[in-house]
Amino acid sequence: MLKAGLLVSILSVITTSSVFSQNDTTRVHISVPIARLVIKDLIKGDAAVQEINLLEAKVNLLEEKTAAQDSVIALQKQQLDNLTQVLENKDGQMKVQQELVVRVQKDLKITRAKNTVLKASNGIAIVGIVVSLIL
Repeated sequence: MLKAGLLVSILSVITTSSVFSQNDTTRVHISVPIARLVIKDLIKGDAAVQEINLLEAKVNLLEEKTAAQDSVIALQKQQLDNLTQVLENKDGQMKVQQELVVRVQKDLKITRAKNTVLKASNGIAIVGIVVSLIL
């Protein structure tokens, strides 16, 4: 607004003054309606410059925001990849554990069968000892 007041003052001095300096003998005559239009155009130009500055600031802010969002997205993709790798590793561990469980169950069956045979042979041995002691 100070610029507008300053411009009005300058234009009024230009339109009312007949001599600019001692060496200058030319005159500039501007009618009042044209001077008003010039002032309005200057004020609109100042407002447009301010609006451009604000829009540039908004664009810069949006670009920064977009860059931040892009970096967050990249980090989330990396995290997803890491979690997928962990899940694949856990699946592999689960398969190995299932195979071990199957092996242990087979070994347990074999051991139980051996124990059954051993118990039976122990029983037969005890009966044999008892019979041999009796006879």
